[in-house]
Amino acid sequence: MTAPMPFAGKWQFANASGQTITVDSHGALALAAADSGALSQMLNAYGDVAGTNVWMQAGNGLYLSAASGAVAVANQPRDGAVALLAAEPVNDQFRLRRRSSSGDSYLVASGTTLSWQPVTANPPAGALFNRTIVTAGLADLKAFGAMGADLRFAFLAGENLARLVMMGAALSDADLHGCTLTSARLVGTTIDRANFTGCDLSAVDFSGATGSHVLFDDVTFNASTLLSGTTLPNASFRRCNSHGTAVRMNNLSATAADFTGARLAYAVMNHADLSKATLLDVDLSHASLSTANFTQALMSMVNLQNTTLQTAIFVQASLPSANFTGADINDVNFAQANLTNAALSKVTGAARLNLSDTLLLAATLTGMDLRDATLTAQTNFTQAKMDGVNLTAQTLDRVVFQGASLKQAKFDNTSLNDAVLVGADLTGASITGNVSMVGANFSNASLARTDITGGQFGSLQTIGQLDAHAAAQLDLGQMPDTLHALEHQGQAVLNTRIGIQVTTRLPGEDWLVEQGDIALRVRRQQDGQLAVMQSTGNAAILTNVFMPDAILTGANLYAVDMSGAQWYGSLARAENANLEQVNLSGANLATMTFTQARMFGANLSYANLVNADFSKANLDPTQGQKPASLAFASLQGTIFTAASLAGANLTNAAVALVLPNGPTRTIGTPLFPMDPALAASLDTGVLSSSVRQAFIDHGYPLVSAAKLTVQEKTQRWLINNTPPSTDLVTRGYTQFMLVMDTQAGRAFIQTSGSPPLRVIRTTDGNALQPITVAYGETLGLAQAMNGETTCPSGLRYKMLGNGISYEALMTPGQPPHPPKCVPSPDQWCT
Repeated sequence: MTAPMPFAGKWQFANASGQTITVDSHGALALAAADSGALSQMLNAYGDVAGTNVWMQAGNGLYLSAASGAVAVANQPRDGAVALLAAEPVNDQFRLRRRSSSGDSYLVASGTTLSWQPVTANPPAGALFNRTIVTAGLADLKAFGAMGADLRFAFLAGENLARLVMMGAALSDADLHGCTLTSARLVGTTIDRANFTGCDLSAVDFSGATGSHVLFDDVTFNASTLLSGTTLPNASFRRCNSHGTAVRMNNLSATAADFTGARLAYAVMNHADLSKATLLDVDLSHASLSTANFTQALMSMVNLQNTTLQTAIFVQASLPSANFTGADINDVNFAQANLTNAALSKVTGAARLNLSDTLLLAATLTGMDLRDATLTAQTNFTQAKMDGVNLTAQTLDRVVFQGASLKQAKFDNTSLNDAVLVGADLTGASITGNVSMVGANFSNASLARTDITGGQFGSLQTIGQLDAHAAAQLDLGQMPDTLHALEHQGQAVLNTRIGIQVTTRLPGEDWLVEQGDIALRVRRQQDGQLAVMQSTGNAAILTNVFMPDAILTGANLYAVDMSGAQWYGSLARAENANLEQVNLSGANLATMTFTQARMFGANLSYANLVNADFSKANLDPTQGQKPASLAFASLQGTIFTAASLAGANLTNAAVALVLPNGPTRTIGTPLFPMDPALAASLDTGVLSSSVRQAFIDHGYPLVSAAKLTVQEKTQRWLINNTPPSTDLVTRGYTQFMLVMDTQAGRAFIQTSGSPPLRVIRTTDGNALQPITVAYGETLGLAQAMNGETTCPSGLRYKMLGNGISYEALMTPGQPPHPPKCVPSPDQWCT
């Protein structure tokens, strides 16, 4: 290759018959009938405009080959084996001469065939061609402008085209990379596949230009650059840079374009269409993007801080880690968009957002007001940061909030049926207004200090109302006419008057109406009206929920699974809550108040109920005579005054009793009997290895510092089992009372655990702290049970007096170990 060859013009060559040199799809040159404007019949010339030394580029973008031989072909790239040609004038015609060190040749036509033939003194007539200059050379274009010029495939790389007027020019496939184009006018140009890579496009006007697959990689824009109204599908703007100036791109259509790494801060792109575009790691901060269309765009790590995005469209767009801080996103459509890790809080406006089916995984929406946002069942807030978000009155059925942080969030008057809140943190949230949460999953969530007054978790749903005067008929076991006429969803609830049984569970308050498989609950509400309820779906799941100080006044917890829940605290409330058939097995409910609670058929097995208050609570069997269960429950200090435990199952529950025959009033929880032969060892006042082994055998190993006190030889002994304060492991009873007893003619030493309990709590500073918890006897238990109640021993209460003492009935066969933690009003278990 020789020195750089500037653009010398676009030429056409035709024989005397008007047949024009044409390149075919394989690069071969031949003559063909003239076709006005056909690119295949044009040759871009490079070199001197006189044609003395030129390269020629055919309409396929390739250059005529320098290869020896007769075949005339254009198949070389610019840096390949390009033929050096001369357009020799002959009167008004030209011969095309190929220069070669092995001998020059002329392009000769024979019919429509073109071939290279050696130069002779008398060239054939077929070597003469008429030339038409379609486009002038570069020097003339600079001097006189290039309006409407045909510069298709023109190689203009590195040229200074500043201020050049090219309005309406055809620049498809032109190579302008590295050009200086400042203040040039390319209004209305056609620029398909044109290459502007690395150009300085400051103040260039592309208004109305059109072209697909145009390259604008690494170009420079400024505030005077105009791309408004351009149509540039599949264009590449990789790493383009406006250097913080307001490049104007209003109404730009750049569908499927690539803006990777672009720096377009302050750009003005209102109404732009960038659907399906790639905008990876793009800086659009402070840009104006009102009504811009980013449908299906790929926008990972895009910076949208302080942008104006009103009514912009991001349908199905991918926006992971996008930053919207300070942006105006009023009326933005994010339907089906991926906003994983996006920063959406601290926006200046977020009214009427469309978040239909939107993925907001780990997105930040702290403090946002989403009351008027459009949300659907497929909207996904998994692990989102949503503290203080306002969702009041929204329909959130089946919405996913798994692992989301929702502290102080507002869910008042919403609907959360079948919503997924597994592991979510709703500490201090407000969910008031009888919110329906049937089928919702709160497993492992935090509801600490959450107000859920009137929450509808249970599958028991209100299907109608009865007037207050119907209570009198129900108390008499009669069927009110208004109940028989009740319809739900256009269907009669009860089919006939035959086979209907009315059971009064609480006179004037609570009734069960059964007909075959149909079971209706009728309950008096605070307004005096009677609510008719029926089980209509799956109850919510609150397994292992952490909910100290949670307020569930008037809540519907019918058949809800709250196993393993932690619910206690000075602010915790459950007044007038429906706890029928609730599953609280393994729950920590210590110190909790369930006064007058309706807990028909509730499951409290293995629950921590230390110092809990069940005064006037009803734990009778539910429909189908399913009993309430307190099996293996810790009932030390629990209050059952005026409660009902008819038919309940207390097998192996730990009950605190006033031990008989003591010199002082002593509280003890019956644990296990020991061999009376150990009395002699105990009377020594020294803990022998045999006594220690007996405690080990029953699962209560004594600490090394345990001390034995003989209160009455052969009858009563006290073991102080308090470990040193530095012991951060040992939990349980700090004292054991040992009393010689006789049952059914058999003597044994009854061993009971006595208060206080020693528990280990975690302080606010995450340090372990030993605490002692006092408790009294289990109050009111004897009066709460009936003959069908199963006692801790496994025997029915009706066995009392048949040679079996009350203490024996209260002694479990396999008592539960004391709970690991008992909360106080201001110290919770963690």
